[in-house]
Amino acid sequence: MELKIKNQYTYLIYPYVVNNQSYDEYLLKLLQNKNCKIKYWDKNRDLSIYTYFSYEIREKLFWSFGFSDLKKKQLDKLNNKLKSKLLSKYEAVIFEYSLGKNMQGKIAEEGTMMFDINKIEIICFKTGICFIVLKTSLGRESNLAEVLNFNNKFRTIKKDFKTKEDESINIQTDDLNDINDFYSIIKDVIGTNKDAKEMKVLEERIITYSYVCLDENNWNQELTDELKNCFIKQYRVLPNDKDDINDEKFDKEILDLAQFFKVGFSKQGTGIFTSNIKAENSLKVPYLFEQEYFYNYIIDLYKKIFINKIGLEYEENKKFEKEKEKLEEFTENIWTKTMTKDEKGLILNNKWEEILEIQYKFEKLKINMMH
Repeated sequence: MELKIKNQYTYLIYPYVVNNQSYDEYLLKLLQNKNCKIKYWDKNRDLSIYTYFSYEIREKLFWSFGFSDLKKKQLDKLNNKLKSKLLSKYEAVIFEYSLGKNMQGKIAEEGTMMFDINKIEIICFKTGICFIVLKTSLGRESNLAEVLNFNNKFRTIKKDFKTKEDESINIQTDDLNDINDFYSIIKDVIGTNKDAKEMKVLEERIITYSYVCLDENNWNQELTDELKNCFIKQYRVLPNDKDDINDEKFDKEILDLAQFFKVGFSKQGTGIFTSNIKAENSLKVPYLFEQEYFYNYIIDLYKKIFINKIGLEYEENKKFEKEKEKLEEFTENIWTKTMTKDEKGLILNNKWEEILEIQYKFEKLKINMMH
């Protein structure tokens, strides 16, 4: 049965690591890129972010909330080299990467997959751990099977060559002609990702953060076996034709935040599964999940990758004092800070930390570094 959707987007999240000894040089490269500009936060425009995160987290990661318009202009006027030095002192910096406006009315040939890139952000932490984030959408005429296949196709980044599978993917933007242009953006922003590969901190994988609102005609009662399997495929980032679904861990991997509103968690991604039988599921929920909840998720991913990074550096170098200093700074600036007082936010944050095994990895790292 074809499951129609009313609203949908997928954030493709690609983590990478920059050598933190040349982190300011990397920021300089982004500042010199004509497509990049610093993302500033504004209390009136971004009130949901401002009120969601604790004061401590805002001060560390969303510092521009405390900047006046004059201070932002003064920072922008600095030469890029000085600006990169200043920005490298903040816990995190976010850049917006500009593309042309989306093309309208483009018709997909049979068997092709059309999608829009709605926005691109580059999120950099001063430890050298960064994320390139692309918001994508398939449009209202797509169905759930297409969303599942799209998410699965993009799990593996192939920057250096184009596969036959890629030839069936088309992009709807003025600045990009084909899938090679998509990969060129990744390469333009992150380079070769050499540091991450050598440290074995990451795999060449995209993490997906996928929101789907089904048509109420397809979901208006208890979750059927078919819908349950589709939901599992969404948050585990499996293709639509995957048949042998193991649902033994299903109850531990999902949260029921409200009726017809479920969130699924895996190491591969997060899936938000809703129905427009309730209007807020197609209007309010997608906004929440691409604002405060999304950045909460990025911070949790950062915690996991940082802990992996420090653990590997310690195993390879055995420089206890150097790694201990990094861990202590991370603990003071990030780990000990309360994320939010938002009730649902706390539930989501705890679940992300559980699935990503953040507390377990942190405690294990501390024990390893004590011996």
